Amino acid sequence: MAAALKQYGSAVNTIKWGGRACIAIAVAADVYEISQSDNVMRTLNIKVGGWAGALTGASAFATWGGGAGTVVPGAGNAAGAVVGGIVGGLVGYLAGSTATQVVYDYMFTKGVSAK
Repeated sequence: MAAALKQYGSAVNTIKWGGRACIAIAVAADVYEISQSDNVMRTLNIKVGGWAGALTGASAFATWGGGAGTVVPGAGNAAGAVVGGIVGGLVGYLAGSTATQVVYDYMFTKGVSAK
């Protein structure tokens, strides 16, 4: 039992640091894309919308995946939450950035007045 807990702790630590590294790389890629953009405000808004969607999607899907993983208690919950978080983050980022792009383009390219 103690060996299994030690192995579980090691896996959790690896996932934690791997996730942080992935987030750092993704943020760096977005910062680079913003800095190279011809329309910085548009790109910045799209990226912020994407990250907001990723946070929301990852949280919702991880919760759902963790619950769905109860079929195999313990390992199934963890695996379901991890897979759900990754899928939800991806779907949320794509949905958030697309929605933000559509709204930004509608407001600023079509000349919509806020009055």
